[in-house]
Amino acid sequence: MPATQRMPGDYLVQFGEQLKVVCRDIAHVDLRDRNLYLIWSLYLADESGCIHGLQYRSLDLVAQEYLTSIGAWEGRGPAILLNDESLAKVVSRSTPPAWDDEQRRNRFEDLCTAIALHELAHVADDGFSRGPVPPPRIVAQHKECVMNCISAEASAEDLDDAARKCEWICHSDRWVRASLHIHHRAVKYGHWPRVFFTPHAMANNAQYGLSDILAYDGAIGDEPSRRIDDSLTDILASEPPAAFTELFKSDEARRSALITSQISANVAA
Repeated sequence: MPATQRMPGDYLVQFGEQLKVVCRDIAHVDLRDRNLYLIWSLYLADESGCIHGLQYRSLDLVAQEYLTSIGAWEGRGPAILLNDESLAKVVSRSTPPAWDDEQRRNRFEDLCTAIALHELAHVADDGFSRGPVPPPRIVAQHKECVMNCISAEASAEDLDDAARKCEWICHSDRWVRASLHIHHRAVKYGHWPRVFFTPHAMANNAQYGLSDILAYDGAIGDEPSRRIDDSLTDILASEPPAAFTELFKSDEARRSALITSQISANVAA
């Protein structure tokens, strides 16, 4: 894998099928009778920005034309997009020059797996079911939004206050809880990436104004192991452990205070 080259399309298709198996294994109840799509940015955009992945409620419809062209469209279902270009760039920046193509590819696959599981937690938070097809003009708006996200060059450090607040809202207590269950199952089933020993790779909470994911791991207790056979939908519909709730409430209060102070500082300026 040359440092700046995108991965071959045929390899991505095959690897994408493997990632779908991983997601289905982890969310086995939720995805039992549902379609699931893993889409690479390569097939939606010639060039992409720095976003690593995304999940969007209408992403399946946005990618329907492409999925139909390769005979993969089977009806509505959750979809996860991975930005192969930005992830390949991360690999080229973070691996020693002496690494060979196999080592770089292993690193790429580990990173993709972690991001796919991050997005699977968003799917669980958003809900696995997909409703009726929106009117064409709404789908067109959603497509424009997705394409803007794919091409965005701003990194997390470049976000303005409004964008950062949106980023924080999208990573809610439900997302954190789903992430911990998904991480536990990935480790239990042998799917967790080789080079990542903690859940930080899929849940970099500091970026979202939250306490370290290991603090939440301690607060949630044995719930992930006790409920490993339950649907993520049922788990998120139930009351979380009290310690988990208290930790998130504390984080949310701190995040709100930070946003308020930033707004005040901007107004004063």
